Amino acid sequence: TSFSLSDVGDLSVDGVSGDDTLAVLGTTADDTFTISDTAVIHDSLQGVNTIANVVALTISGDEGADTFDVTPGTNATIFIDGNDPIGGTPGDTLNINSGGAAVTSNIGPENDEGSFDVAGSRTVSYDHIETLGVSGPGAGPGAGSVTITATNGDDDITVVGTGVDDFTVSVNDSPAIQYTNFTSLTINAMSGDDDIDVDVNMLAIATFNVNGDLPTTSGGDLLSVSGTNVNFSPSAADAGSIVVDAQTIAIASTEQVFFDGETGNGTLTLTTPSGADSIILLPGSTIDSGNLQA
Repeated sequence: TSFSLSDVGDLSVDGVSGDDTLAVLGTTADDTFTISDTAVIHDSLQGVNTIANVVALTISGDEGADTFDVTPGTNATIFIDGNDPIGGTPGDTLNINSGGAAVTSNIGPENDEGSFDVAGSRTVSYDHIETLGVSGPGAGPGAGSVTITATNGDDDITVVGTGVDDFTVSVNDSPAIQYTNFTSLTINAMSGDDDIDVDVNMLAIATFNVNGDLPTTSGGDLLSVSGTNVNFSPSAADAGSIVVDAQTIAIASTEQVFFDGETGNGTLTLTTPSGADSIILLPGSTIDSGNLQA
């Protein structure tokens, strides 16, 4: 059944009961949607002002460089399909408002798809999205946390500090997701020989955990960190901590650690566990390179 609308002020959709779904379609223009599980508002055209008794929402952008501003809720799952254009910058943009809740990012099988789980809310999944951002509550009590769940393959994970509590994270060839106002980050690399690259810059969040998890071959997981000054404190063959400038990173199940001093004017400190340790320095091919084993 279909019907046309004319001269409508507010539109309400009530599924009444059952597993009802609602799909909202965009236009060939650059659409902007403000989305929750109780309303889908279009910036210039008719939206749905009130939604009730619907368990799944789908919002499709059609053509154009569309923007989807999403606040997850407890009533319905939300699926965002950017459609065309596929690729390009900025393309279709998805912004997630997490409030004060913890966020888990799940990487999809293709580089422009995946999902976000915000604690206390139902899943937001996406496809054909080129630009992504997640906003948190900022510093202080209840400040938000981010968990990145990679794949079971050999992943390339890149973290770039863009502020004191702001950073981007990309996994393999997926777009870099901008996280703003978060004070905790956990990287779960999962299985595979994973490479985790961290460019600290001005980053200084309270908690930063890197879990390499299980490697599938003898190479193991590699954590590479760049900055100016570093203090590396191993606690086991695959664990310890590294302090780079103002950022401390806790390391677990990671077989190799590499530090890039960038400008070459910093200081490297190795702090070994208490007890009788054997430390081996293998000089590199230049005056500012080498290998330390403890």
